[in-house]
Amino acid sequence: MVLIRLVNMCMQFGLDHSDVDKIEQSFVHWVEVFERIYFQGNPGRARISTMPIHALLHLAQDIHNMGPLWVYWCFVMEHFCGSLPPAVKSRKHPETNLANRLRDLAQNSQIELIYQLHDTM
Repeated sequence: MVLIRLVNMCMQFGLDHSDVDKIEQSFVHWVEVFERIYFQGNPGRARISTMPIHALLHLAQDIHNMGPLWVYWCFVMEHFCGSLPPAVKSRKHPETNLANRLRDLAQNSQIELIYQLHDTM
C-alpha cells in the first residue's frame, strides 16, 4: 500500500521540491524496510534485491532532473499496453475489440473529469 501511494505521488501533475524530497525519503525508508524483511542481510538472498527495487532510490533524482514521471516514465505506457490484450476476444476482428476498449477508457476518463470522480474511481 505504501509503494502504491509513493508511485501515485510521483505521478502527480505538479510537484514542488519539498514533495520530491519527501518522495526520496519515503522511497529510501521503503527500500530499507523491504531489504530488512526480504533480504535480511543474507548474501544468498541477494536475488531478491532486484534492479527495479534499486531504481526506486533514483526516482526522486530523476524527477529533479527531468520533471514528473508521467512525462517520460515507460512504466505508464507499459501498464496501459498490458491492459489492452485482455480486451481482445475476437480472432477475426481484434482491431474492433481494441477500438472499443480505447473508446470505453476515454469515456470513463471524461465521466471522471466531468463529475469530479477521480478520487472515487
